[in-house]
Amino acid sequence: MKKKDLVLTLVSSAVVLLPMLVGTILWSRLPDQIPTNFDLNGQVKNYSEKGFVVYVIPFFILVGHLLSSLRVSAKKAEKAEIAAALFQWICPAVSLIVYVDVYGKALGLPIDSALLVQLSIGFLIAVMGLAMPHCSRESRIGYKLPWTLRSDENWEATHRRAGRLWIICAALICVNAFVMRGDKNGMAIFVVLLLAAVILPILYSMNHARRHRG
Repeated sequence: MKKKDLVLTLVSSAVVLLPMLVGTILWSRLPDQIPTNFDLNGQVKNYSEKGFVVYVIPFFILVGHLLSSLRVSAKKAEKAEIAAALFQWICPAVSLIVYVDVYGKALGLPIDSALLVQLSIGFLIAVMGLAMPHCSRESRIGYKLPWTLRSDENWEATHRRAGRLWIICAALICVNAFVMRGDKNGMAIFVVLLLAAVILPILYSMNHARRHRG
C-alpha cells in the first residue's frame, strides 16, 4: 500500500470510529436500549443494547471499511485513483450519518429520519457520480455490460454521462427531500430519480453501441 493510501485509510478509519468516541462521551445520557431500525416515517421498529450500538457496530463497520480499502488499493489502476479515493469516504460518511440519526433519536432530539435517509442517499449518489468518469474496468462499480466492456469508447462515454446524470439526480433528490418533506408524493419522486440514475445510462450505452456497430 502506498504511503498516501495508508494515510487516507488511517484518516478515514478514524472517522469511522468517531461514533464510538461520541457514544463513550454520551454513555451516561444514552438509554440502555437504543433505537437502531426505523421505518420510512421515522418510527422505531427495533432496539439494540447500548454497548452493542456504541462499540460493536462501529467495529464491524471499521472491519468492512478496512477490507474494502485494501481491496481497492490492491486493484486500482492509475486512472481509477480519484474514484478509489472517493469510495474510501463512503463508509465513513455513512457511519456518521447513521449515528447522527441513532444517537439523536436515543437522546430524544427531533431528528427527521426520512429526510436524513434521502439526504444521505443523495450524498452517496453524488460521490459515485463524481467517481464515475474515473472508473476503469477494474473498479468495483460501473456499467459492466457486454457492449461497454467490448468498447473503450462506449465505456468512457457511458461513464462520463452517467457521472453528470448521477450528480444531477443527487441534487434533485436533496431538493425533493426538503420541498416534499412529509408528502407521500415525495417518496414516489425519490424512487423515480433513483431509477432514472440507474437506467438512463444503460439505455445510452445500448444506443451508443447500436450507432457504432460495425
